[in-house]
Amino acid sequence: WLEAGEKQRQLDYWRQRLGDGEHAPLALPRPQDDATADGSLTVRLPAAQAERLQALARRSGASLFMVAVALLQATLHRHTGQARICIGTPVANRQKAETHGLIGYLLNLQVLAGQVDVRQRFDQLLAQVRDATLGAQQHPDLPFDALVEALRVERRAGEHPLFQVKCTQQAAAPALRRVPGLRLALQAATAG
Repeated sequence: WLEAGEKQRQLDYWRQRLGDGEHAPLALPRPQDDATADGSLTVRLPAAQAERLQALARRSGASLFMVAVALLQATLHRHTGQARICIGTPVANRQKAETHGLIGYLLNLQVLAGQVDVRQRFDQLLAQVRDATLGAQQHPDLPFDALVEALRVERRAGEHPLFQVKCTQQAAAPALRRVPGLRLALQAATAG
């Protein structure tokens, strides 16, 4: 299916969206003692704030995830001064019926590229993120490594190609699940 022309169609979309030129990394501060240190930040919103953000998303025809990406892009723009902000996001890659029953790791990465301008209103940035997200969802099948190779992105040690920040949204999973004949409980993993 990909080799029958779909790969080129999706690659054309991503080239138009991301460009073939320079893909400058975000100028993010790094700890002096470990220049390759990665980090993560989990944000749990109070119920009232989450409801206000969900209302904003509904009014804008967007999802809560899109609001989070727009807020993250605005924040990264303030910290770096860079206008082009690319955020990576994982996708389950199970949009085809034949993949629904498969067990295994089918994750792919997509790039949500945005241009942030300080004169721009937040609703304009959110509309841009909405368009980028919907476009990415319509072009999910090109493997990330194939995209990096096709765009001839220069690989640098300690730096992820095309984006340096990822954003995911995850609803809280139930602590206990019942499956016929089994009792499953989720437990948080701890770093060793």
